Amino acid sequence: MVRKMGTSRSTVSRALKRAGGKS
Repeated sequence: MVRKMGTSRSTVSRALKRAGGKS
């Protein structure tokens, strides 16, 4: 799910936190 390097970073971070918070 990493297409835009920049916004995706925030989106991925939020998605990870939402999934369980494994960062």
